[in-house]
Amino acid sequence: MKTISIMVRRSSDRLEQRLDLESALLERLSFCFCRRDCGSCGRMLTFSPGSSADSGSPEALIEVLAPLLAHFIIEDLKSVLLHDLFRIFYYHFGKEERRMILAQACRDLEPGTLQRCFKFYRSSLERYLQPYRSGLPVHLDIEGFYNFRMSGFQHVLLRALDDAVSRYLAEKEHREFVRLLKYFLNLQHPGVELVHLAVDQQGRFEVLDRRFERIDAGEWEQLGGFGFDEQNDYEDILVSMLVSMAPRRIMLHRSVRKRYPGVIENLCSIFEERLIFCKNCAYCRRGELYLVTGGHNRRPGGS
Repeated sequence: MKTISIMVRRSSDRLEQRLDLESALLERLSFCFCRRDCGSCGRMLTFSPGSSADSGSPEALIEVLAPLLAHFIIEDLKSVLLHDLFRIFYYHFGKEERRMILAQACRDLEPGTLQRCFKFYRSSLERYLQPYRSGLPVHLDIEGFYNFRMSGFQHVLLRALDDAVSRYLAEKEHREFVRLLKYFLNLQHPGVELVHLAVDQQGRFEVLDRRFERIDAGEWEQLGGFGFDEQNDYEDILVSMLVSMAPRRIMLHRSVRKRYPGVIENLCSIFEERLIFCKNCAYCRRGELYLVTGGHNRRPGGS
């Protein structure tokens, strides 16, 4: 008998839901399908022409099934397939870490990339089902098709997984860095009463005392002029230097919040109640006026 049989081992309910949405179209094309439970092997879905003389053409059935199966593999199975790759390449992570990383990997899969995969594998599935047009029965094992004919999609998933693992490890390392800085800060006696943290017109940090004079100007200017590969390195070294000063209070000015939002989160985590925010102080207003006057205004607190 001329049939197309599909073996699906996982998420078979989702595939059947997709087929149910197309059931009216299949009936109109005079095709019917039946389900059969195969135990641990999964579920078999079989498609065959109806008994009427005007049963639908094989081409029509292929045109329905190919995109439906491509959507099922790429959209419905991607979480399961990512989990498989995780178990192979990153088995040493714990359960909660695995959950977080897999969720990040799913979010990182770009819609445009998935759409290109869909178009390519829809055509591949159409070619695989072509013998049905000649009256030959076709059997498709979803897992086998993915394992042996979808290496490109596997690379897409693995790249997203690798990126998610790298991001997770970087964030974990950063959290440990912040925790150690906070511990070190709590061991110290306050070194200075008040430090102002701002950003100059060139985007470099300004660390100022209570009279708005630069603190250790040479050291901080060297920090600002040094070339870092990543902005995070620059921010982390700034935070480390502030911790070494152990100020009793740090006032964050508006220029920092605008240009370095990541610094705010780190400083809040480490300095907590020592951190205060200015509310459009004279120093910040001077910075805004600088763009108009060319910088001829005196520094607040200066002579």
